[in-house]
Amino acid sequence: MNRMLDAYRATITMGQTVVHSRKDSKRNWNEHYVFLMALSKDVQNAHQLVLENLVHYAAPEIETLMMAKYDPWTVDWQTHAEELVRYASLLDGRRKPKPLAEGAKFRPRQKGKGIQCFNCEGYGHKAHGCKKPVKENVPDKAGFSLSVVHEEKDQFPNDGWESWVHDSGASC
Repeated sequence: MNRMLDAYRATITMGQTVVHSRKDSKRNWNEHYVFLMALSKDVQNAHQLVLENLVHYAAPEIETLMMAKYDPWTVDWQTHAEELVRYASLLDGRRKPKPLAEGAKFRPRQKGKGIQCFNCEGYGHKAHGCKKPVKENVPDKAGFSLSVVHEEKDQFPNDGWESWVHDSGASC
């Protein structure tokens, strides 16, 4: 029995043990990635372990979202690991707000004027919801000219008309 246990013994290295542990809460995702990359140099063929650690040992609330981004058959595993770290740091939500510069005050942003009505030129509603009567004969604000000329020609016996259209190029 002892010979059989010696023959089929599985040795687990310290690097593999550390790779299969959760991210330390004191570290951010970039520090955790650098830590895993240092371990991958010690353990041979650890690139799959690095990717699995980033995905499977993430916080439970973001593990499912990380699984959606995880591609186990990727060719460039380092780039994929960097993408996963960037995605995890966005999902983590523990980023500290940047401190305001010295002497700066917090001022809430003012809201814009909003939607403008093309009928009454008021703000806050669209033209199809405007309560004022629809303007008739509104001059065109586009600033282009359009001229159409019809000439009767004897050269074209089928239709007898030739059309020419000229505009400034501002029309769509």
